[in-house]
Amino acid sequence: MPKRSGAATSQGHAVLKTLHEILERCEKTGARLAYPGEGGERRFRGWLVSDLLAKTLGWHTDNIVVGERFDILLQDESGFPIITIETKTPYHKATAKEHADFEERLSGYGTLHTAYFTNGAEWEQLEILAPAGVQEIQSRSVLRLESATPEEAEAFFAPPDAQTAAAIINLVTQLTKTKAGAEAERLEKKLSQITGPLLTA
Repeated sequence: MPKRSGAATSQGHAVLKTLHEILERCEKTGARLAYPGEGGERRFRGWLVSDLLAKTLGWHTDNIVVGERFDILLQDESGFPIITIETKTPYHKATAKEHADFEERLSGYGTLHTAYFTNGAEWEQLEILAPAGVQEIQSRSVLRLESATPEEAEAFFAPPDAQTAAAIINLVTQLTKTKAGAEAERLEKKLSQITGPLLTA
């Protein structure tokens, strides 16, 4: 599992720098090695694993699995898949069908709690919960490389424990500002779905 960076935004700066470098390398390599039928997705995926996940974010290579149906799986210390990354050729504009196919596959691993879909320049993040064993996409967010700040990049790629803590803080903050009623009940249910597994672990 990756470790948190000590400085508040140093990891965010490193993430943005690494992603820009990977995309630049993909462009240069594609121009030099332009062979018919050879796309750039596999190169991009390989450099995401070596440069972003292992070097920059600190994932141990034993916990990174590269495949076909699931392009990249990140495993916890027990070997359970907890994060998946679907890669597309850099700057490729994905179709609605590609997105739908990706989301349908997520149920293949009930332990997933975060999924990313990316063409390098744009990253979509899906936060997943599985109350009663049924996966639900709880939230969606997007990071655009051209406009992302180091703070946004750091939060977007934060390790799972940090993401969980941030989600709890956010829900508690919303609850304190919400009057009793349906919205408060919805927030309380969401909070219990996140904290329940932590309390019984």
